[in-house]
Amino acid sequence: MGSKPSPAHRHVLPHSEEAEKAIIGSILLKPKYQRKCVKAGLKPEMFYLPAFRIAYEGLLELANNGHPVDIVSLTDLLKKQGKASQIANIDLHNVIDETPTSENVEFYTDIVIRKDKRRQVITLAKEAETKARTSDENEESLLSKIKYDFHKIGFVKKASQTIPEIAKNLIGKYNEARQTGKYGISSRWFDVNKRLICYVPEKISIVAGKPGMGKTTFGLNELLHKSIIGESVLILSIEMSKEEVVERLICDLMSLDSKRFKQGDATQTEIKQFYQGSEIIHRLPIYIEHGNWTIEEICAITRDYVEDHGITLAMLDYIQIVSGTPGIKFQNRNAEITHMSQSLVHLGIETKVHMQVISQLSRIWSADRKKKPEPELHHLRDSGTLEQDAFQVLFIYPDPDAETEYFVNSLPCVCKIAKNRHGPTGKVDITFEKDKSRFVGSDNRALTIPTFEDEEKEEVPF
Repeated sequence: MGSKPSPAHRHVLPHSEEAEKAIIGSILLKPKYQRKCVKAGLKPEMFYLPAFRIAYEGLLELANNGHPVDIVSLTDLLKKQGKASQIANIDLHNVIDETPTSENVEFYTDIVIRKDKRRQVITLAKEAETKARTSDENEESLLSKIKYDFHKIGFVKKASQTIPEIAKNLIGKYNEARQTGKYGISSRWFDVNKRLICYVPEKISIVAGKPGMGKTTFGLNELLHKSIIGESVLILSIEMSKEEVVERLICDLMSLDSKRFKQGDATQTEIKQFYQGSEIIHRLPIYIEHGNWTIEEICAITRDYVEDHGITLAMLDYIQIVSGTPGIKFQNRNAEITHMSQSLVHLGIETKVHMQVISQLSRIWSADRKKKPEPELHHLRDSGTLEQDAFQVLFIYPDPDAETEYFVNSLPCVCKIAKNRHGPTGKVDITFEKDKSRFVGSDNRALTIPTFEDEEKEEVPF
C-alpha cells in the first residue's frame, strides 16, 4: 500500500511544474510557438507556480509590443517592472536546457490548461460546500447558482482539424446523402425539407408563432418523426406538462381526435388505439422532461441525455419562459435572452445536438398585420442575439389568403422559412389539424407506425 500524503502535500493543488517550465523554455527556444499557446487559450492565470506565470506574462508583453522574445529582453523587462526578484528561484538558461523539445509545446499547454480546470473544480466544490452549509437560499436557487458556476469553467478546447481532415468528414456526409437521400436531420415534411435541406447538428433552429397557432405541435411532430426513423430525441417542456406532451404525441401517431376523448365521445376501439400508441411511444428513443429551469439547468440536462442516450435533436418549449439565472443581474431582457442564446450555442458546439427552440412572436406583429400579414425576423419576441445565433428560423401562421376561421379543426397555415444559412428561404403551405395535434403538408405523408418483433401484448387497462 502507498504511503498517505503529508498534511502539507494535501494543500498542493493539481499542477505540472514540468509542463509549465517546458512552455517557457519552448517559447524562449522558438518565440513563434507563443502563438500556439495563445491560440489554445493559455492565459497567465492558468500557471500554478508564480515564477512561470510572471515569466509568461512578460513573454506575452514582449511579443505584443513587437520586442524581441528572448532571455535578455525578458530579464530587462522584469527588472523595469520590479518583478525580477519574483522569478529569482528559476534559472531561465536551465529552463531552456531542460526543455525536451519545443515541438511539443501544444501538448505541454494542454496539460497546464487541464490542471487549471481541475483546480477550478476543487475551488468551486469547496465554495459549493460552504454555500450548502451556510446559505439561507432555497435548494432550487442554490443548485442553479452552483451549476452556473461550474458551467462557466467550460471545456478544454479540442485540437483543430486540418483542412484534409475537415474535407474527409464532409465527403463522408456527402456520400451518406447520396446513399440515404438525407444530409443532417431531415424534416418530416418533404416540401419543408426541400428548402431547409436539413436541421444541422450542433446548430439552433427557431420555430415561432403566436399562441395557439401550432408552433409547439410543429416541433413535437418533427421530434416524433425523428424518433420513428431512429434518432434519439429530447423534449424539454416548460409550458406543457408531461401528460399534455404524451397526449399530443399519441394523437399524432395514431391519428386520433383528442377532442372526442375530452368530450367523452371516444369509442372503446379508439381508447384501445390510444393505449397502443402509448406502448409504441414508450419504446421509441424519445425522452420527455418537464420542469421550470434556468438555461444552465437546461444545458446540464441536455448534456446528461447526450451522454446516457446519445440524443441528436432536442426541443425547448419555449425560450421566453426559461427561468432567470439566480445571482445574475442583466441590463435588460434582451441581454438575458442573449445569455441564454449564447449558452445554447456553446451547448451545440460541445454536444453536436441540434436544438429546436420554440419562440413567441412579439405583439408588434399583431399591430403590423393590417399592413403586412407575414411575420419577419424582427417580430421575434425579445429576439436580440437569438435571431442572429439561429441557423434557421421558421414562422408558423394562418394563411392570410384563406377564408377559414381560427376556431376550425383544420386550419390552412404557412410555414415561412425566414432564415436559412443552409439553403433557400421561402414559404410552404401546411395545414394545422388541431384535434389530431399535427400538421399535414401538401405531400400528405402520414407517419409510419413502427412495430417491434419482441413486442409483448398487454391488456388495455379498462
